[in-house]
Amino acid sequence: MTTAKETRSASLRTAGAVFLTAALTSISAYAVEVSDLYVMRRPAEAAAGASDEGDLYRVDEANGADTAIVGSWNGFTSIASDGGLGAYVVQHDSIWYLSFVGGNEGQRTLVSNAAWSGPTLLAYGAYTSGSTVVQSLTAWQGDRLYKVNPSTGAVAQLGTKAWTDQDAMVYLNHNNNGDGNDLFVVQADALWRVNVSTGAFAPVGGGDWSDTSAMTTDGTTLYVACQNHLYKANPSTGSSTDLGGGWYSTTAFTFFNGWLYAIDGSDLYRIDPATGSTTLLGTANSWPGINLMTFRNYNVGP
Repeated sequence: MTTAKETRSASLRTAGAVFLTAALTSISAYAVEVSDLYVMRRPAEAAAGASDEGDLYRVDEANGADTAIVGSWNGFTSIASDGGLGAYVVQHDSIWYLSFVGGNEGQRTLVSNAAWSGPTLLAYGAYTSGSTVVQSLTAWQGDRLYKVNPSTGAVAQLGTKAWTDQDAMVYLNHNNNGDGNDLFVVQADALWRVNVSTGAFAPVGGGDWSDTSAMTTDGTTLYVACQNHLYKANPSTGSSTDLGGGWYSTTAFTFFNGWLYAIDGSDLYRIDPATGSTTLLGTANSWPGINLMTFRNYNVGP
């Protein structure tokens, strides 16, 4: 004969099992975020021209711990994130897509084998038009800007302006103004906005952006390493706020998960974009040589 106490106990066990099942189901429904920095590094001797070796590292954004990615990474000159799954790189005079996803981490796919010799900068942007994702990949080589189709590798010159003296180039917000056409270029001591559909360009403000070494964006604001200082710049007016000095040799710069990250000299820093305060990540003098930096950020699961 079942007592009232036993009945209540059985009911509680059943209710507990139902709650646990629901909780586990709820937990499994959440996606797991995958996020890391990536640094391409050529050692100090490569910077001096004595070696063409190179390495690719996955770097923990919290503490700077790094893991080498197996592969051949020599000969790279530029990198541009696709927003989280991978990046476009210039290596051995060709443009490649480099995957950072799961088992495909470190795998490359040829995008364009046009003669991308010499210094080449890359910038990537994408925006949604209805149900279509429109991608823009721009290459700055010599004194010209080029549109590169990420799917076919087709190349077309962008406008007719002579863009001498390469400094820095970045897309803003990927879909700024809803058209994806905002490319920002620092050249000839000035900041320019370039329409990547037409090549039309216009100066932004009248500031002096000479000696710019790197530029990135958080989607609404430009961040520029210039004249040994770090500046926050308004992309509409060009007005800027000084976030502090001491940036004498910035070789890599990106915005990721709410923070700025920079390699200056041989050190990796996390930077508060509001105040400019810095935190050294990892061990000092860990990143000598020539560096490029990007990130991965995507979800795994439902």
